[in-house]
Amino acid sequence: LYNTPPTGDTTAPGSAVAPLPASSGPQIPVQWSGTDNDGGSGLGSFDVFVSVDGADFLVWQRGVTTRGAIYPGETGKTYAFYTVAVDNAGNRE
Repeated sequence: LYNTPPTGDTTAPGSAVAPLPASSGPQIPVQWSGTDNDGGSGLGSFDVFVSVDGADFLVWQRGVTTRGAIYPGETGKTYAFYTVAVDNAGNRE
């Protein structure tokens, strides 16, 4: 009896940073989430990037499994964040 083996997970996950408050103190609460609906292997980790005052985005957190952290900002600066999710099969958003 022969059955076709299941196909591997080749679908990239998705992620997003929750909306930030319009203003906050220097300790900025950043939260993110993700989904891996199509592939089924589940979310593995996130890389979180930050831009300060419109500069290039740099890695803030790499390979984290948490869904939030406090960014140590500075008064008078502006910040933007984005995430990249990786699923347990190694597919990168």
